[in-house]
Amino acid sequence: MCFLGSLPDINWCNLLAELNSEREKRRKAEEDYRSLTEEKLREAQEYARKLEEQRQKVEISATQAMSQLAYSFFLSGENDLEALIAGVKAGKNARQVNLPLKLKNQITNNFREIIYGVHEKNRIHGHTNSVLSVNFSPNGKMLASGSGDKTVKLWNVTDGAEIVTLKGHTKPVWSVNFSPDGKTLASGSEDNTVKLWNVAGGSEIATLKGHTNLINSVNFSLDGKTLASGSEDYTVKLWNVADGVELATLKGHTNIVLSVNFSPDGKTVASGSADKIVKLWNVANGAEIATFKGHRNDVLSVSFSPDGKMLASGSRNIVKLWNVEY
Repeated sequence: MCFLGSLPDINWCNLLAELNSEREKRRKAEEDYRSLTEEKLREAQEYARKLEEQRQKVEISATQAMSQLAYSFFLSGENDLEALIAGVKAGKNARQVNLPLKLKNQITNNFREIIYGVHEKNRIHGHTNSVLSVNFSPNGKMLASGSGDKTVKLWNVTDGAEIVTLKGHTKPVWSVNFSPDGKTLASGSEDNTVKLWNVAGGSEIATLKGHTNLINSVNFSLDGKTLASGSEDYTVKLWNVADGVELATLKGHTNIVLSVNFSPDGKTVASGSADKIVKLWNVANGAEIATFKGHRNDVLSVSFSPDGKMLASGSRNIVKLWNVEY
């Protein structure tokens, strides 16, 4: 018999046994709970590990695919900007993913080759028809473009943002050129006119009329005071930039004039024509100085050397250099 004090009528043994039994049940339940919790935790950790492995595999595959796409763009030679963008994305992913060393080196080498091989810096969109002529401002901060959509646009070279759209021509714009000080822009159009524009304000200064066919080329003299225009009416015209007055009409070509350019001293203007001839003209009196024959096809471009002693002319598959000292 179990006794406790003066209460022999209570079965303390049974009470203690029941208490011990409850304690044992609680202990076992806690052990089972701990065991179950640890098992679930291990399962959860294993699941998380597998998810991470799967994520890593997906990231590695995506990075490899992006790198291959970038390199394909680069090799095509026609998608430089896309190659650069895709290459940057692949490079960024490569830094965030635990790549195999061989793959990491391959991606790095591909990106290095793209960086050194890509020449396209930006791409500018905005015209709704073909861009027929582009020209940088003298300080290189602005770009002008003439288009078949009849407009001239000025662009910020740094970010490619459109600065202004110059409207006024009624037909495609075939030639655009900045004055040497960058304050004025000339545009020649299929509407037979040349327009002068204020670059800062984006406003039209003057419309030069006189040609009877489209203008293929416009160019300023180095001092910015005279403008030359070459036209499909077979002539070259010289204009006073200050007031828009026609100074002279230079006649002598027997086919359309495709290019005009001033000598560095501004005393001579050269013209290239579809008659396969290059001509030199005296700016002061409009007289023809020389005719250079030798091209077998249209003369598409003419340009003086910086010292004014040589002239280059470009035709189909050939460039000719001429001695223009006289």
